Amino acid sequence: MILCVASDNCYDNSSSGAALHEGDRLGGDDPLPFAAVARMIMVSCEIGTYAIQNAMFDIWLMLGFGVVGYVFKKTGIPLAPFALAFVLGNRAEDAFRLSMIGAGGDPKVFWSNRLVGSITTLVIVLLFGL
Repeated sequence: MILCVASDNCYDNSSSGAALHEGDRLGGDDPLPFAAVARMIMVSCEIGTYAIQNAMFDIWLMLGFGVVGYVFKKTGIPLAPFALAFVLGNRAEDAFRLSMIGAGGDPKVFWSNRLVGSITTLVIVLLFGL
């Protein structure tokens, strides 16, 4: 088995463990250029997106989220919190609404016992920095 720890350090760990020469790597001398890999990834994503519902809207939506991800990366905004909020936002809103309906609109339900109260207080402190 050949391990490559960066583009210039390849080792054969099957028997001798000796370092391989630059031309002995599994991809030849030059790796694939980023433009070619990016095009292959884009085409694969477009085919997979279109294959689900056969709708161009899905491809435009994919491209829109790609632009959002690119803007986030260029501006330094982390993508993980956005993805979590996008996936879990509806469930959190529904749970909040059901809690408020069950309590008759009284926000004291979020301090009904010590565990829930401490979590609610921690969330408020982290969100608003009080």
